Formats: sequence, structure tokens, C-alpha cells
Amino acid sequence: MNSVDIRNAKLALAFQALNTSGSGYLSSADFETYAKTTADRLHCDAERARELSEAMRAWWRQLEEHAKGPVTVIAFTNAVREGMDAGDAHYDQGIGKIVDALVHAADRNGDGIISEQDYLLFFEGTAADEATALEGYRKLDLNADGVLTVEEFRKAVRQFYSAEGVEAAGSFLLGNPLA
Repeated sequence: MNSVDIRNAKLALAFQALNTSGSGYLSSADFETYAKTTADRLHCDAERARELSEAMRAWWRQLEEHAKGPVTVIAFTNAVREGMDAGDAHYDQGIGKIVDALVHAADRNGDGIISEQDYLLFFEGTAADEATALEGYRKLDLNADGVLTVEEFRKAVRQFYSAEGVEAAGSFLLGNPLA
């Protein structure tokens, strides 16, 4: 599998996680459902749930603008690639907002750590089973200290959406893209 195929495989995993309706294309309703179910799994208060919902809507608007039609897995992949190539500002206004909202929801005590339990809750309902998700958690722990810091998580998400190959630890965010 070449590096472009690996990135496409990672983006297909993200598409699958977001396609809550199972329809084969994304809609604003999928993003709202994803935000609500994730907020529920993380036991978010109203403020954190609203923040996650607003972040998902911001990313949906970006995808809708770039996809220029139904957001199929191919349109999603192309839109994400365009967005990541557009630079930091685009990332910060879409995916970056979601990362910040997830971190705010999971790191309730403000210690800068995302626990294994919270990490598993992020990805419950995705293609990754618990063992695969925990393998990803350990790969993202860049300094191998047994915990995932907020900064390690932020770096991993950016790598997931931007790295072409599997060299970057973030490539394993939603499981093994080579599986």
C-alpha cells in the first residue's frame, strides 16, 4: 500500500466514524449525532456538549463548502486533503476546534492528561475495537510515560489527517490503517 492509499484508508476510517446514519454519505445530522453521542459518552455538562456541537458544525460547514455536493467518502477525503493543504488557519477553524472541544470534555480536572478510559470513549462506535484503540493510545504516547497528554493527542490528530504514511504515531488514532 503506498502512502496516498494509507492516507485514504485513514480518512475512510474517519468517514466511517462520522457516518452515524450509515447512509454512505455525511450530513449535518451525522455531525450533530456524533457530537451528541460523544458528549453523552464523556458525560459532558451542557457547556462542553454545546462546545463540541458547535465545533462539529464548524467542521461540517468547511466540508460542505469543499465537497460541493453530497459528502461521500471520496468527497470527504478530497475535502479533508484540500483543507489540510490550505494550512493552519483552516485546520484550526475545523478539526482543531473539535480537538479542543474533545480535550476540554475529557480533561475535566485540567491536569493535561487524557486517560485510557476517556480515549476509549472518544472512539467508541468506530471501527476500532478496544484492543486496537488501546494500541493506538500507546503509540500516541510519544514519550512512553504511560499517559497521553493533551499535546500528544493534539499532535496525533493533526498527523492522522495530514501524514501520508504510517511513520507518524498519529496514523494509528482510529486503529491500524493497514488492517
